[in-house]
Amino acid sequence: MNNVVAIIVKTLLNLGIAPNTKGYHYLREVIFMCVTSDEQITNFSKTLYAKLSYDHGLLQY
Repeated sequence: MNNVVAIIVKTLLNLGIAPNTKGYHYLREVIFMCVTSDEQITNFSKTLYAKLSYDHGLLQY
């Protein structure tokens, strides 16, 4: 798991997206969820947005 996160972080940095960029942590989490679960990719708007919002206290399931 840590290796996957390291690859995501390195890729974001190579794309010029620094950790201090607004929304960086959300983007990193979404990419991690998509990489680790096939289900998240197919149900992006229904499950991924809801899970991310719930994890950050912005929405209740």
